[in-house]
Amino acid sequence: MATDEFDAELSGVEEAAFLHPVVRARAFGRRAGYALLLVAVAAAIAVAVISWGGSQHAQYQARLQDGVSWAEENSTQLRCPGAFWGVAIDGRNAMGGRCAYSCKYATEIEHDLKSVYSMLQNSSLPQDKLTLKHFDTIRGVLGQGKRWHNRFKSPISQEIAMCHSKAFSPDQAAKVMANITTVSRTYDPIYHVHFPVAINNLFEVYNQRVHKADTGDERLEALASLLRNLAFLHPLHDRNGRSRMLLLQLELRRLQLGCGTMMFNNNKNIYFDELETFKEKIKEGMQVYQEAQAGGFKSNPWQQTATLFRHFSRFPLPKNATTLESCWRRYCKPQPNPKLANLERMEFGAAGLVQDLKRRLRAWAKHHPPHFKHPFAGCAGTSPF
Repeated sequence: MATDEFDAELSGVEEAAFLHPVVRARAFGRRAGYALLLVAVAAAIAVAVISWGGSQHAQYQARLQDGVSWAEENSTQLRCPGAFWGVAIDGRNAMGGRCAYSCKYATEIEHDLKSVYSMLQNSSLPQDKLTLKHFDTIRGVLGQGKRWHNRFKSPISQEIAMCHSKAFSPDQAAKVMANITTVSRTYDPIYHVHFPVAINNLFEVYNQRVHKADTGDERLEALASLLRNLAFLHPLHDRNGRSRMLLLQLELRRLQLGCGTMMFNNNKNIYFDELETFKEKIKEGMQVYQEAQAGGFKSNPWQQTATLFRHFSRFPLPKNATTLESCWRRYCKPQPNPKLANLERMEFGAAGLVQDLKRRLRAWAKHHPPHFKHPFAGCAGTSPF
């Protein structure tokens, strides 16, 4: 019997005063019984949904831990969405929203991502390997197709080399540089030829590693190694970080490892992380991307406090964080956007707002050290973490 019918019956019982009270009790009893039944059914459904969701999350975590992505096991079912702004906005700045780096930047990067994704359907580009033609296409998308960087004015031999020596012990620096083949021990370019030759050599080694790889984790490590070497090569006049981000998104889809990654830092941390750490940060970004995709990209998971705490729990700030930050600010100005600057100060525990020492940047400088002139304004606001 429907609820409104119960209401009608109860109304009739109340109006008919001559009815015995037992009748009223029975009516109330039937209504309560049905209500309890509905509650029980709803509770059972909720338990089933939670159990299924927990099982799916546990399965994903197990695959992530083993280095095998869900996408790899279901490569024939991989259906990737279009461009999402969260891919290109660092997780550390995601609280600023889509226009954190300006709405113009967001519009441009969404267009760039769509152009790069379309490369997977371009019959003129090889789909079984990465080639110089792929990189040239990305250069064209970014408007960097006319000239290469002047390798004798590379930031690698300036701020990167200096901050390695200031913030790292020789052993720590050696671990960071262990898999880098594009610069010497003095951070000078190995390749005294034009950049296309150097990049082509990197791609050949990368393709061989991918071909020999038995697991998704091995392919991801090959990709992480390629990106780090491209970073130290620094081939473009500008937008090197953006070119690597686009190449990363392209290769994750081409290799069927996943639809994308949303990293906490898309740029300068690559110069200070060891290979294994950088690879794990890519995997973390893949997890965040899946979480965003599961929610229909209605929000960016990096905007949630829980995601930030999870990041710092997994990747706490290094012991040399304050020294590294101070060195980096000698070359690159602090965050010029007041809103983002305030968010970063809170994020890294300025003024004791964050008590968790895993993410607290001690002695946050109120007055940054004098900075040297940097050739590109894009360095301002970047972070080594």
